[in-house]
Amino acid sequence: MSRKREVILDQDEDIVAYEHHLPGRMVRVMVGFGTIMPDGEFKAAEEQNYENFIIQGVGYDNLIAATETKPAGVFRKEDLWQFVDLGRANVVAEREKIMQEKIKKEAIAAAIAKTELELEEANKNVKS
Repeated sequence: MSRKREVILDQDEDIVAYEHHLPGRMVRVMVGFGTIMPDGEFKAAEEQNYENFIIQGVGYDNLIAATETKPAGVFRKEDLWQFVDLGRANVVAEREKIMQEKIKKEAIAAAIAKTELELEEANKNVKS
């Protein structure tokens, strides 16, 4: 049985790896959790699940497009964070949508059950 995970909110995070796949026109990003040491080095926590994100399609085109600070066809590690944040927002939105659909189905089922009970009671009253 699954359970809710206890999350330690004061942990730091960093992009610990990324892979730029030119023929596939995509970038795979791996985010790890850990601690930023006093010297600025990131130390990943020993036991963790890494978050993985894939940037492709329009996102990929936006990533490698020229900006005021970089030429077209390249990106920097810090450019990846906006896509990580967008990916997380999409996951939250999808979970919220699923939850709202579940609530709607439960409300419909409850309304049907209530109506069936009312009809049953009405039938009992007619028979008596």
